[in-house]
Amino acid sequence: MWHIREREYLTELARERGIEITVKGVDRPGLSLPEYKAAMTEVEEYKEKTAELQIINAGLTAEKKELQLDVKAAEDTIDDLIKEAEDAESRIQKAQEILDDDIFTKNTLLRTLHIGSTKSSFFDSHLENRIKTGDYGLHCRSECVII
Repeated sequence: MWHIREREYLTELARERGIEITVKGVDRPGLSLPEYKAAMTEVEEYKEKTAELQIINAGLTAEKKELQLDVKAAEDTIDDLIKEAEDAESRIQKAQEILDDDIFTKNTLLRTLHIGSTKSSFFDSHLENRIKTGDYGLHCRSECVII
């Protein structure tokens, strides 16, 4: 066969010139020209498929990065909303404490009015109305609460 003679000739030529030949241990069958062309066509098809898959992979990688950015933005938004909710809850709690203090103050003043009922009924009813409406001459802290 021609390929065996070709290999022997190249081996002899390499030896004459001092070139070391390394045998890889690959034993490939000799192919006829039509078989070789068919194998090369198959190799080209695989190369084309590989190129297409690399393009698809690059697109998917870019999409993955965009989705990761979207997830990060969503997580940041969630963190911001949780912080806002905690702040709102804190403000509500402070407002409730102030309201409870104001209700306690109103009740104390109303009890004081009923205990000390020796004053004129006009004065008592006028003061009682001012207390019930929140207008009892004191600066009410609940007016300063921002909710």
